[in-house]
Amino acid sequence: MKLKNGAGLRKMPKFYPYNIGEYIKQQEYAYQQPIQVADGWEWSMKDHIKLTTLYKNSQMVTGKTDDKPFKNIMLIPLRTQYRTEGFDLKDIEIFVDDEANYFKSFLIKKFHEKWARENGINQFIDEMVESYVDYGGVLIKNIRGVRPEVVPWSSVAFCDQTDILSGPLGIKHFLNPDQLMEMGKAGWGDEANVADSPL
Repeated sequence: MKLKNGAGLRKMPKFYPYNIGEYIKQQEYAYQQPIQVADGWEWSMKDHIKLTTLYKNSQMVTGKTDDKPFKNIMLIPLRTQYRTEGFDLKDIEIFVDDEANYFKSFLIKKFHEKWARENGINQFIDEMVESYVDYGGVLIKNIRGVRPEVVPWSSVAFCDQTDILSGPLGIKHFLNPDQLMEMGKAGWGDEANVADSPL
């Protein structure tokens, strides 16, 4: 049996519930395989993300070795959809729905825009809309700051391709030693969080 890219299938690793490393390897292997949508129709989330990224950035799947011209017909419709789907901070209306406290709506509106600008909420909205338009979905995670982070789909190591929210989702991080030590403040490497050894 062969994959579409011609590489032979490697033996699937055994799953031991108590070994997180083996579990991650099993999930990454499953994520590499396409799912069957219907008879004769296979779909791969990994390929979808790869092709979307390549085509949006005017790149051929085969690379640039054959000097083929590339006319990017996606950018104009994409930019139109960014403008259509996107919204500004001024479009967010915050109000108090309580008759005795209606006056607070004015104060909230006044300070909300300043707070949102200081914390980069407008950039967050733009990133969220762009991810949704490009890939058909957006993945957001809470971080230590005020502003949430839009996770690039290319950093997903594995997930359930049939229902992303129903199973585990792994995100691959590439950190230098200083960044890794910084993550110790968030609890990475802490034996109290079931880590093998402290940082």
